[in-house]
Amino acid sequence: MHSDHTIAALRAGKHVMVEKPMTMMFSEAKLVAEEAHKHRRVLNVFHCRRWDIDYLTILQAVREGVFGKVFNVESRLGQNASCVGPAAKEWRPGWRNEASFGGGGLFDWGSHFVDQIWRLLLPAKPLRVFAQLRGNVWTRDCDDFARISIDFDNGSVAMVEINTTTSLPQARWHVDGEKGSAQSPYDLSFDMREWAKFNFAPSDGSAAHTLPPAAGGLSEPDIWRLLIRACRGEATSPIPVESVLPTMALLDAARQSSSTGRAVSLDPQLAWIE
Repeated sequence: MHSDHTIAALRAGKHVMVEKPMTMMFSEAKLVAEEAHKHRRVLNVFHCRRWDIDYLTILQAVREGVFGKVFNVESRLGQNASCVGPAAKEWRPGWRNEASFGGGGLFDWGSHFVDQIWRLLLPAKPLRVFAQLRGNVWTRDCDDFARISIDFDNGSVAMVEINTTTSLPQARWHVDGEKGSAQSPYDLSFDMREWAKFNFAPSDGSAAHTLPPAAGGLSEPDIWRLLIRACRGEATSPIPVESVLPTMALLDAARQSSSTGRAVSLDPQLAWIE
C-alpha cells in the first residue's frame, strides 16, 4: 500500500516519509517521485541503514583508499530462522512470508543491503544484475533465500545474500582489493558493533590489523529531526527519493533476473545519485 498511500498524502499537501522498500516496483517508485516533484513536497524513504556503524566503517576504508581498487564486495545476512518478526500481531503476523504483502528476504534486509552496496562502490555504477530468489523452508510464496550479484562499470563485482535457511552463517562482510582483504564477523544477535570489527589482511604480507571504526552516523531520531528541518526548508533531506530510485531499479532487476534465469542490464540513463 506504500504507493497509494504516499500519493494520497502528497496530493493532500503533506510531506512524506515512507518505509522501505518505497514501492513494490521501480515503475511505481518513479510515479511517486513525480508526484512529490509536482506537488513540491518533501518525500524521503526510511533507508536508515545508510548510517549503520558497520557500513560506515567499510565505507570509510574504501574512500580512504585502504583497499586501493576494490575487486569484490560480499554483504551477507545468515540465520536459520524466518524473517517473520515484529509486525501487527493482531493482523496477519506472517506477512513477511507472503509475496503479495511485500514479503521475502530481498525486500526485507535485502533492500537495505542493496542500497548500501551500490553506494559503497560509487563512482562505479552497476551495469547488470543476476539473482537467485528461492523459497526453501519458511515460504513457498516468496524468497527465504536471496542472492543478488551485481557487475559494475569499473570491473568490480558485488553480492548481497540473505539466507534465512542456514545453520552456519558466513561473514557479515568480505571485501577484496588490490591492497588487501577485510572481513567482519556475523553476529546472531544482530549487534552492528560486532559487524563493524573488520580484520584487514594487507596483500603485501604485513601484519593483519583491525580497521578503525567510523564515527557514529545519524540515529533514527536524528533522521526524523533532519526531515522536519527539510520540510521547513532549513536543511537537505536525509534520504531524498531521488537517491533511492537506483535501489528500486536494482530490486526490480533482481526479481526479473530470478524469474527468467538471465542477467538483466540496467538502464544506462539511470541517475546514480548519492
